[in-house]
Amino acid sequence: MRAGWFPDPTGRYPLRWHDGIQWTPQAMDGWQRPVVDPLPPPAGRQLSSPAGPAQPPYVPRVPAQPASVPVRPPSVPVRPPSVPVQPQALPIWRYAFIGVAAVLMMLGLVLLPWVEVWDGNDWRGTSYPRVAVAVSRYGGEDLNLWQQLYNHGLAVGMAVAALLGTVATVVLATRGPGPVPDWCLIPLLLVFVFFVASFLGWPSASAGAGVRVGWAPYLVSFAFLLLGIAIPVEQEARRDGRR
Repeated sequence: MRAGWFPDPTGRYPLRWHDGIQWTPQAMDGWQRPVVDPLPPPAGRQLSSPAGPAQPPYVPRVPAQPASVPVRPPSVPVRPPSVPVQPQALPIWRYAFIGVAAVLMMLGLVLLPWVEVWDGNDWRGTSYPRVAVAVSRYGGEDLNLWQQLYNHGLAVGMAVAALLGTVATVVLATRGPGPVPDWCLIPLLLVFVFFVASFLGWPSASAGAGVRVGWAPYLVSFAFLLLGIAIPVEQEARRDGRR
């Protein structure tokens, strides 16, 4: 008889090793794990040898280890080094234009003659605060509605609104890097409208032979032109930091 694993004649384990001559203490439990179980001493009967061909010796199966796969660390995107933003140079020339425009408006609306009136002997200059009386006295009935409004206080309101709006636009549009915002075109358009309206508001020859335009309206209209130039609208004005 050949050696092999056979049903355990003692009944304690499923299998027991028979070396071809006798049973041995080597047994196999229900999980197919080898155990050592000494046989009891013979007590009147001997364990019968198994019948049939011997089974090949049991070799426990060892699960194959998976091949090791190198684990790569997760790739981290590399950001390009940030380019430091250079501080923008203060737009001095824009503020200079605003300052010159403010001086011209002050001269035109307060000091210099807005109109000249003929008093019967000579032309006499009249400043803007007193132009309403002069124009009404010397042919004011011939002024159209806009000329009356412009020469009765509206010119001062337009000048103040244009100055404040231009200063706010320059400060907000040039305080950081990047392109000039598109809304800068709105104050530019308003200043252009004021520029045209100032020409239309001058007392013309229709006001009568006793009234003619002085130097002040020219200065105020030119001041509107300077304010329009000071407003930043170039798309590259804030990119290079040189404006």
